[in-house]
Amino acid sequence: MASALTFLLLVLSVVHVESKVNFHFSGFFYCPFEEFRYHLTLIENDPTFPDAISHEAGMFSHAPHPWKADGVDTDDGALCIPGTDLCVFTNYTFEITLRIIHNCTPDGKNKKYDFYLGEYYKQNGDVYNSFNIHLYDAGDPTTDVIGTMKKKMKNQRDV
Repeated sequence: MASALTFLLLVLSVVHVESKVNFHFSGFFYCPFEEFRYHLTLIENDPTFPDAISHEAGMFSHAPHPWKADGVDTDDGALCIPGTDLCVFTNYTFEITLRIIHNCTPDGKNKKYDFYLGEYYKQNGDVYNSFNIHLYDAGDPTTDVIGTMKKKMKNQRDV
């Protein structure tokens, strides 16, 4: 019992240092259509609560369908004891997922697809990585929308 308490106190005494990590992801979507719509969210998958670290506006994609998403994170989350200031920090990596809401589907209806981008060490600096993603009909049906008409007209851009 005493050794478990000592271990817990040792873990809790570790100084938590924040590191700013700038993520830069890009690549190409495979979609057989000349044009489709999508929007992207980068998510850091904390064990306690996943955090959206960026939102890209809904946009049109035109063949050959390049995409780009950038985000910033400083904290990997912590497991905290409710009602106290005692927290155990989970790990020193960021687990990043790209959430894609898209209509690259046979019927043109929206789907939500989560693509795992990997695990990255928590250290100051920039992370660059590129992925080609097979998007055609990928994911689960969703009622999530890809922006609104107002946003579409204001934020429409090619990537």
